Amino acid sequence: MSEHKDLYLIRWTGSDGQESLVAITDNLDKWLEYNNSERGEEEQETLTMFNTEQIETHLFEVGNG
Repeated sequence: MSEHKDLYLIRWTGSDGQESLVAITDNLDKWLEYNNSERGEEEQETLTMFNTEQIETHLFEVGNG
């Protein structure tokens, strides 16, 4: 049996139009807090600045390795 978990892909589109994968997380708000923790107050980012996609996972070997 598999463990089901929703994850989120976080992508950034640069000024050149190229999209790159920034992170995969299970908690968008905590990731954003972490991402902004090293930025100055005027450099804080919001989730709307990123392209996010929810994906469904099926983990078959959780805790076995």
